[in-house]
Amino acid sequence: MDSHKDLPIWTIDSSEYVVNDRFLKLRADSCTTPQGGKVGRYYVLELGDWVNCIAIDKDDNVMMLRHYRHGVRKHLMEFIGGGIEENESPEAAAKRELVEETGCTGGTIFHVGTSYP
Repeated sequence: MDSHKDLPIWTIDSSEYVVNDRFLKLRADSCTTPQGGKVGRYYVLELGDWVNCIAIDKDDNVMMLRHYRHGVRKHLMEFIGGGIEENESPEAAAKRELVEETGCTGGTIFHVGTSYP
């Protein structure tokens, strides 16, 4: 039960997309706070739904991947994951990403939490 659902939220007075393409949507909102304060440009990064997997093999090893990330110009160790396709469940996306990135199949999937980027 969300005990905070009745708390006042900001009002969006105007909104414009700074970037709006397939991979990234960046929106600039002008807002008014419940106390009447004005927020000139509040940036909102809109991202698609995503799934991360903590995949554990039969020997209790956590499977991770090394991916190149251009933003930091480094190869980084990461959990298996990727975008959830339209009309795809998070569980189906997790299974698909596991196969795509490791070739592994099978096992049991447990939902351990939901978060926002």
